[in-house]
Amino acid sequence: IPEAIRKKVQAIRRAVAKLADLANESGLVLPRKRFRLMHATVGEAHTLDYNLESRGTQMLASFAIPMLNAISNGSLVVADELDSSLHHRLTEALLRLFKGAPNQNGAQLIAAVHDTALLRDGLELDEVWLAEKDAAGASRFRPLTDFRIRSREDLEKVYRDGRVGGAPVIGDLAVALDG
Repeated sequence: IPEAIRKKVQAIRRAVAKLADLANESGLVLPRKRFRLMHATVGEAHTLDYNLESRGTQMLASFAIPMLNAISNGSLVVADELDSSLHHRLTEALLRLFKGAPNQNGAQLIAAVHDTALLRDGLELDEVWLAEKDAAGASRFRPLTDFRIRSREDLEKVYRDGRVGGAPVIGDLAVALDG
C-alpha cells in the first residue's frame, strides 16, 4: 500500500476513534440491534439468533442484503467466494437476480466462484472470466470469449478438460505430521 494512502487510512482510523470516544462520553451510543431470521414451519414460525444459523444461511443473508440494495439502486456488488457454503441452487438464484426482470436499474455483479456447475447451468460465455496465476504468482484474467468455444458446448466440460485454463496447478501435496 502506498505510504500516502496508508497515512490517510491511519488518519481516518484516528478520527473514527475520536468520534467513538466522544459518543461514549456524551451517552450518544446507540443500542445494538440483533439480527434474527424467521423460519416458517407447519403452522408457526421461529426465529434464531444470527450466530445460531448455519454458515450457508449466514452467507445468504450477508450477500442478499447488499445485492437487493444494488438492484434497487442500480449499483455494483463485488462478492468474493459467492458460492461459499451455499447450495448450488441458491448461488444460481442470486445470479439470476442480476440477469432477469428484477434488475431494471442495471445493477452489476462481479463475483469470484468455484462452483463449476454454474458454467453449465447459470452463466453465459460472455459472463465468465477465468483467473490464472502466472509464474510470478500474479493473477491474470481472461474472458471465456477469448477461446474458441461453440455456443452450445458444455462450458463446464470445456473447463474441466483444461481447454481454457483457470484451474489451479496442483503439485505434490505433502503433509508433515509432528508427533
